[in-house]
Amino acid sequence: MIGPCHSSPENLAELAAQEAADAIAEIEDGLAAIEREYALACTRQAAFELSRQASGALGVTPMEAMEALADLPENTLCFLDSPQGWTALVAYIANQLGASDTGYAPAVH
Repeated sequence: MIGPCHSSPENLAELAAQEAADAIAEIEDGLAAIEREYALACTRQAAFELSRQASGALGVTPMEAMEALADLPENTLCFLDSPQGWTALVAYIANQLGASDTGYAPAVH
């Protein structure tokens, strides 16, 4: 093997291109991880806010509402992304806790 001092310009260019590609891939992986963490934080915040609002609408504590939400299948977390989903989730919480469904609808600004 020829050392870096004795490599041809073509080999050095290939090495530099590979190192750049590796660095870009590492940056992209890091950004994807940040995006996943941010999405999870947003979902968590939406769940906390929904629990707070549901508690007032249903006459239960925020913790009771959050515990009912915690039993949701993961594939229903997308309901936190829309006002109609929040209405459905509050109805779900009411059902889980035996509270009367008040026809909750979030304010949309």
